[in-house]
Amino acid sequence: MKTFFSIDIDYWNRLSDHGLVAKNLKKLSEACEKHNVKITAVTNHQQMLPLVNEFQPDQLINIDDHSDLADNTVEKLECGTWISYVKNRNKSKYKWIHRCVSEDGCCNGGSVFKGLKRVNFKPYGNKIEWAKVVNEQTDKVDFDFDKIINKEGVREVCVCMSPSYSDEHIRKSFRKWVKDHNVPFKKGRKRENNFRRISPPKVK
Repeated sequence: MKTFFSIDIDYWNRLSDHGLVAKNLKKLSEACEKHNVKITAVTNHQQMLPLVNEFQPDQLINIDDHSDLADNTVEKLECGTWISYVKNRNKSKYKWIHRCVSEDGCCNGGSVFKGLKRVNFKPYGNKIEWAKVVNEQTDKVDFDFDKIINKEGVREVCVCMSPSYSDEHIRKSFRKWVKDHNVPFKKGRKRENNFRRISPPKVK
């Protein structure tokens, strides 16, 4: 299995231990170096989408405070819908790992989870268009990235700053990590809710 691993640092929002993000990002860099896995960083998810589409994953794992998944009626490509714009989604598995308890998991109000139990995708059927969707709710805040890369067949990693949604102390840890570990970083717009009016690419 060929896996693309997406991490949004807003996953660590609302935590009192401000050192957790730095600790996790350091471990991530070390695991990627050990396994010769490509790692990059971006400002927003719209910049990550072309990387995913070029990679054409069998599986996309997204550690994120939001699902970023809409159905195929969406017409706005933005930070909260980008998952629905992955080109080979009908042949791929999407795994969302999150800590959400009270939220519907979407930052744009159009989540397919809204009003549903988190594991219930049946009302949407083919409107999601992913071959398989896994919804993993957890209280984990400290990850074994070495194990994840090995188990899931991760070949490329991208970390997103999400400046509109991540806490300030987390963004500081992110910027320091990029500098200290020489992580290739693509700067982009900080107002992530700007959108491009376009329908998702049709699946074959």
